[in-house]
Amino acid sequence: MSKEKNLKKEFLEALIKTQSEIGAIYKDKINPHFKNKYVPLNSILAEIKPVLNANNFFLTQKITNEGEQEILRTEITHINGECLSSSAPLNVAEKNNPQKYGSAITYMRRYSLNSLLGLEEEDDDGQKASQSRSQPIVRKVSNAQLKEIQDLIDKTDKSASDICGAYKISSLPELLESQFKAVVTRLKDMAKSNENS
Repeated sequence: MSKEKNLKKEFLEALIKTQSEIGAIYKDKINPHFKNKYVPLNSILAEIKPVLNANNFFLTQKITNEGEQEILRTEITHINGECLSSSAPLNVAEKNNPQKYGSAITYMRRYSLNSLLGLEEEDDDGQKASQSRSQPIVRKVSNAQLKEIQDLIDKTDKSASDICGAYKISSLPELLESQFKAVVTRLKDMAKSNENS
């Protein structure tokens, strides 16, 4: 197999793994004008960036120009150099209105990410109602919780792979929210022991 085919295969395997690890993203905000639920951009980024980064992907969204047309370009680049991208035109009638211009960009960033990664958005209330009858909601740790874990790891002689091995996961973002407290307690105890030794 050629080097180019190997890189493509590695890229696709990492992308498949990434998509399988990104769960449904819940609509937790209400649009005041239309009264419908939606997922804010920050919520999407909080869900997908840790998984992308754990699988060696880097996300960028930038505005460029093609002639007179402004374009939002979304790229997911793998560490091996392979890239998945999409371009979407930004059609903003009132560019001199910063609020409307910013809202249009934010909307298009959300739309582009959903399309590029094939993200699933689910109604949080409906999901809670259906799962309460069958199974509990399973949530992964947040970015803030991941940072707290990493900060504690740095104070011990453990590594992220040690935690992953103990919980049979391939990366820290896969850790369940319900496991967070136990991990933090254990790491705090280890950090305290290191300080006292």
